[in-house]
Amino acid sequence: MHESLSDGGSKSRSVARLSDVHRTALTPSNARRLAEALGHARGAADWRARKEVEARELLALSQIAPPGRLDVAWFDLGEDFRALLHMTDVPVPCQPGTNNALRIHSGATLGMIYPSAAPRQSLPGSVFFQILSPHGVWLPQVAPPQQQLCVAASVPAGTPVRALVLMAYGALTMQSIQMDASHPAGVFQPAIAEWWQSNLECYVPLTRTPFLGVDDAR
Repeated sequence: MHESLSDGGSKSRSVARLSDVHRTALTPSNARRLAEALGHARGAADWRARKEVEARELLALSQIAPPGRLDVAWFDLGEDFRALLHMTDVPVPCQPGTNNALRIHSGATLGMIYPSAAPRQSLPGSVFFQILSPHGVWLPQVAPPQQQLCVAASVPAGTPVRALVLMAYGALTMQSIQMDASHPAGVFQPAIAEWWQSNLECYVPLTRTPFLGVDDAR
């Protein structure tokens, strides 16, 4: 379902909702990709079925998202569910230059893993995503040198991939942030947290646009 919004009574657009993931038919290309990946899926029957659902929802999410928000470049259903994700219309903070001005990169490439334990038990929020590019991401919840992205202190058992992707978006754009180094939510770089505590009003959040939104209300 989509809702119609108006802009001054003269323009309208349809905004996707997360619930649309369940009713969105895959494009022929994505349907073929999913069928091919299922041919290489391994594990118990219930885990293979879960990976099929997660992969289908991830592909559907990429279809209903605004152009450039999410591209599923590659995915594999072998043992764990793994994927390569491109976000090309997402502001990502990078290490400030010599004048201490923050550099904003317009996109990120993420390696994602959804392990077989995820449906059954809570896992640390740093196990799901690795930021492959850009380098030098300036977030306290990114662990060097592999740039593992912590999306929460702990992710509850059964959290779906679609929700994890939204959590990653929120972390990258600083819509959800954790600056307290004493909090167990994954402040891996206290010095960066201190920098942000002095610059919150200048930059945070980097955008107020929700993952499925198209208008930046910052």
